[in-house]
Amino acid sequence: MRVLKEARDLTVAPRNVVLDDIQKYVLRKAIVPDEDRDQTLLHPSEMCKSDWCWRADYYRLIGTPVDPKTLNPSFRLENVWTEGHDIHHKYQSWLWDMRVLYGVFHCARCDNRWYDVSPQECFYCDAPRDHLLYKEIPLQAPHLRIGGHADGGLMLDQFRLLEIKSIGVNSLRFDAPHLWDLYQNNETLDKIWMEINRPFPVHVRQGALYLYMATRGWAEVPVPMSMIFLYEAKWNQQVKEFEVRYNARLVEKMLAGAQMVVDALEYNRPPQRPEWAKDQQIKTCVGCAYRKTCWKIRDHDKDEDHAPKVPVKRAPLAVRRRALARTAQAGRP
Repeated sequence: MRVLKEARDLTVAPRNVVLDDIQKYVLRKAIVPDEDRDQTLLHPSEMCKSDWCWRADYYRLIGTPVDPKTLNPSFRLENVWTEGHDIHHKYQSWLWDMRVLYGVFHCARCDNRWYDVSPQECFYCDAPRDHLLYKEIPLQAPHLRIGGHADGGLMLDQFRLLEIKSIGVNSLRFDAPHLWDLYQNNETLDKIWMEINRPFPVHVRQGALYLYMATRGWAEVPVPMSMIFLYEAKWNQQVKEFEVRYNARLVEKMLAGAQMVVDALEYNRPPQRPEWAKDQQIKTCVGCAYRKTCWKIRDHDKDEDHAPKVPVKRAPLAVRRRALARTAQAGRP
């Protein structure tokens, strides 16, 4: 009884003590560009999407000002991404311990970087492993201005690239519509997980682009035999592995889009829009940071963004019934 009385005497603060400050910090940080993400290149993680817009990438590469209204980071989304990064780090650390992780390593003490397989100390200053950071495997196709990072390299019986994917509900929503439909029909996430028996098409295209770059001699990596995908479900931490070999057909459209961007940069003229971008009302276009420039929307234009909103109030049911009765009576002979 005494414990219950003490519990009733406890008071709960009516406001957040530290959470508001955490959210503000994370959102401020989200606006700052990622230092490891080269903003002068086309990124495979964007190019592999079905709604990739090479025209938007052209505007980004020439430094077109963005619409500030599109810079609206979400604390929840940033939290999701951070959890995904933590999952990447977990597997990379385990593979490092197994002495099979290949890629670029960075020493925080002497600031040097080098390619290696699971080093236990700095190659330059002999700093111990806890001073080392794994910087994955940078890959580029210089002639097409494409660049990105594979999550890792595996020095096993043969060299393979590695991609680690944390699968959550949003992964189903954006990358696997058929599984998202199951979720919308109240199928359990555990059952949906059992339905995943191959990597999602968007991931396969991304892996194919990485393999394309890795097999062309533009990176200090052995020629990879294949790409390994590790999928971890965020809701139950179960893991699946898939192996995918290079398929040239999968990269054709992405390479063609990249070539259009390169040509547009050379001639200083925007490339044509993708076929799916038929008008500015397309969902991807509505949220694009370069929409106003692309569609030549001016602040004084009376488009859907700036037209005055006319409130519409529905008449009461009794009024509508009387109006319908009068209309019917007027139509009688």
